[in-house]
Amino acid sequence: CYKGLFPDKNIKVIRSVMTDEGLDKSKFKPKQNKAIITGPLTPVYNGFSQVILSHHLDMDGIDIPPMGKGSMPKDSWDMATNLGIKYLEYMSWVDWMYNLNQYKVGYMLSTATASGSFALNCAYLGIPCIGDKRADTQSILFPNLAIDVFDNEKALELTLKLKNDKDFYNHCSDLSLIKYKEEFTKEKMIQLLNN
Repeated sequence: CYKGLFPDKNIKVIRSVMTDEGLDKSKFKPKQNKAIITGPLTPVYNGFSQVILSHHLDMDGIDIPPMGKGSMPKDSWDMATNLGIKYLEYMSWVDWMYNLNQYKVGYMLSTATASGSFALNCAYLGIPCIGDKRADTQSILFPNLAIDVFDNEKALELTLKLKNDKDFYNHCSDLSLIKYKEEFTKEKMIQLLNN
């Protein structure tokens, strides 16, 4: 998209990358029957759809990542408990990763894709994530779960498939771990920059 602004320049977009330096794998929380969605109950995050989809999993809990109460719209924060969800308190990235490991399924159906680090974090931990196909992290790491943000019909179909088809769930989980190691390491980023 920047080529039109700089027609004589070779324009590249740097892919997201994540390093696990500083993570102590013994501190990861054990898996639980819980889902996590990418953001609050606002239109930009498409939060309400993600919550409704998560409820079809019959989880013991549905959480929203730590963004801090002060940065959330008050009505979104106050309504969460009525919908059976919980906002997590703000935490460092390392603590986020330790906490994230406990979830069984993630949703990244936000219109604000940004870097797609949510899907990247989920893939590192092998958590199947249904999300926006526009994010390279989602389309590369979870090709079977990459959809249009507003395709709630497909999102529900995939939600139920993850819930009812253990082989499909395991395939999505295993593939994300493989793709993460192939495509989102520091070495891969350097290789892409050198090309």
